[in-house]
Order: sequence, then C-alpha cells, then structure tokens
Amino acid sequence: MSLKIDESLWRQFDDIFENQEFLSWRRTMDSLWEQNFQWDDFARSCRTLFDLHLMNSKDPTKKRAFGYAYLAATGYSRIKKQALALTIIDQLKKACAPETMIKNLQEQVSNVVSSSSEVAPPDDSKQNELLEQLSKDFPGTAEVKKAFDFDVLESIPPLKRLHILSNAKVLIVEQTDYLFREGDNGSNFYILAEGKMQLERSGQVPIDLFEGAHLGELAAMSSFKRSGSVRAIEKSTLIEFSREDLVGLFIEFPKFEEGMSKSFYLRLFLHALRNIRAFDDFTDADLEEFFYFFKTKKIPKSKVIFTESEPSNEFYFILSGNVQIDRPSHAPLTLKGPSFLGEIAFLLGEVRSATATTLTETYLLVADGFMRDSLSREYPKIYEILRMIASQRESQNTKI
Repeated sequence: MSLKIDESLWRQFDDIFENQEFLSWRRTMDSLWEQNFQWDDFARSCRTLFDLHLMNSKDPTKKRAFGYAYLAATGYSRIKKQALALTIIDQLKKACAPETMIKNLQEQVSNVVSSSSEVAPPDDSKQNELLEQLSKDFPGTAEVKKAFDFDVLESIPPLKRLHILSNAKVLIVEQTDYLFREGDNGSNFYILAEGKMQLERSGQVPIDLFEGAHLGELAAMSSFKRSGSVRAIEKSTLIEFSREDLVGLFIEFPKFEEGMSKSFYLRLFLHALRNIRAFDDFTDADLEEFFYFFKTKKIPKSKVIFTESEPSNEFYFILSGNVQIDRPSHAPLTLKGPSFLGEIAFLLGEVRSATATTLTETYLLVADGFMRDSLSREYPKIYEILRMIASQRESQNTKI
C-alpha cells in the first residue's frame, strides 16, 4: 500500500506531536513504517520541518521539532543513510530532546550497522560498499571530507569518524592571517583539512604545515599558552575541536587518546628543551628522535617517583610540574620542569641518594637501562650534555 505525502499528512503529524507524548505517538507511527513511498524524499522533508520548528520561538516545548526530527532520523536509518541519521541525533542532544527518543534512534542506527555487519562480517567489499554509501551522503564540504583518511583520526571507527566530520566546526583562515600567535591563551585543537600553513617559533626556522597536520594539542590538553604562531601561507580550511570535544573522544576511543597523548608529550618535550640553552643547536628532528627513547608517564600529586637507596634503573625528564627532592641531612629541594631528574645516579650506575615526590600533577618522560647502554653510542652529543648537567649538579651537591 502506498501512502500519499501531502498537506493532510503533515497536519496529522502536527496533531500527533502536539497532543501525544513520545511513547504514545511512537506506537501510532508503527503502521507508517509499513507504507511504501519515497523514504529519501520523506526524510528530507521531515529534516526541513525539524529545522523550521526548532527555530520557532513560539513553541518552547519543541514537540513538533522533535517529532519531525524523529521521523527524519528514522527515515534515513531505513534507507541506511546512518551518517545523516547520526547528524540529526546529535542535533537532538544539543536541543535537549527526551532521552528515550535519543536512545531509541541510537538503537535504530546501531541495528542497521549490526545487520549490515551480520550479512558478511569478513567481506571487506561489503564494508567498503557501506562506507561508500555513507560517504555519498556526507553533508559537509569536500575539504572536510578529505580528513576521513588523515592519520590523526585513523584509530576512530569509520562510521563514527564520518559522524564526527559531518558535525565538525569548520574554520577558514585567509592567506597571511594568523590562526593564533605565540603566547596566546587557547584550548582548541585543529586539523588542517586543506591549504598550507606555517608554524613560527621565536629563534627557530619556520616549519611548513600541510593537509593532515594537527596543531594546538599542547594548549588543548594542558594549561600552557600557545608555544608558537601559526600563519596561513595560502587560504586554509581547518577542523576545530574544543577541549570538551577532545575529552569526549578520549573517553569513547582510548586508542585515539593514546595517539594524541604521544603527540602531546612530544610537543611538550620539544617545547621544554627549547628552554634549556644547551639544546639550542639541535633541530626538532634530532630531538624528536631522542624523544622516542623515552616512555611517557603522567603522575598525580603526592606520588613517590623513586626512593633513597633503590637501584637507579631509570632516569627522568620533567616536562611539567614540580618534584620535591628529600635527602638525608639536607633541606628539601624543589625541581621544576623542564628539568632532568635522576640522571647522575643513572649514568654512574649508583643507588639513589634521595627520594623524589611530586608536589603537583607531573608529566614525565622515563628512560630505562637500555638508554644508558645506547645513549653514548647513538647520541654522543646529548650524552655529553647530560654528563655536563650531571657534573654541574654534583658540584652543587644535588646528586640524586
């Protein structure tokens, strides 16, 4: 049986949405899903009505807006256009729609994805066919769509990745304009979707940034000011994430957090070493290679890093935070990042002569015994700098 979509049908919907609660009118709609008509056109029309009613200030309850959003999302789910359905669900969340409605729609989309996977889970061609269809339905610009294949987002499942990009906040920076400047406050993170930009830091050679580059995570994931200035060499399109957006993605996708944390620690490491004059002659590429000898660690306040008399199997670099050094017969000493920690006993193979405890939340890099064996051979210049720092500390009687 074919259902005619005309003005009378929209009036019928208006009456249902206005006078029935969601759980009631959802049952009324069950018969609708058995009808035979152009679901694509129907979903598109419902989407338009949703937008119109959502902007209607005379309807504070937004019942009609939520009703048409429900129909649109359901319609898109039925024709397997999940990216569009997810976009509407996201809008409903922001508009504070009933939780039962949002949950029901999420289950519909999830069921579509599950049924698609159950048909032939191992068949990559089926998976690719689904992604291709979703990609065709992508509502964003071509520039943003390209970010789907960027390495920075590869740990996020394809369907969710499309959803994120379809709702992404897009920023255009005109040629020669600055995205931000060194020393600015800021908490947003960016992915360069199209164009070319340049990273400028005081006293350093500018670095060109191309499509796929991500920037701003140092400020977004900490309280640091911008460590450099970013200027558009040509008109550039960026995808912008707030700190809250990042936290949400970290909670949902631990692998994404792991990758971003590695990038964050690297930026923090490079930023920290630029404040140590002994490293002025090293390029970022040299220091980045050195960085990968370390493991990263975030330590809460009031935690012991090492204790007096224990073997010195590791040495540390304090990226940020404060560490208290307690030694017998000495007043407590506070080390602030950026600073090496425990390198003297480590290089000499001695036991610890002090206890180190965090005074604040502290970001550390940790190098184990493997570093001691290979540092002098592979990084002789850095090894000599460490020995110089160790010698200075030893002469100041701060050996730990």
